[in-house]
Amino acid sequence: HELDENRVLALAVPESDERKLGSYIAKIKAIISKVI
Repeated sequence: HELDENRVLALAVPESDERKLGSYIAKIKAIISKVI
């Protein structure tokens, strides 16, 4: 399911903001990994 969600987000966000979105997702995943 992660791949599908990433695809949807990638399509929804302009390529210029792809890097910002990537770092944003990375931060969220890092926080989740700490909680778990």
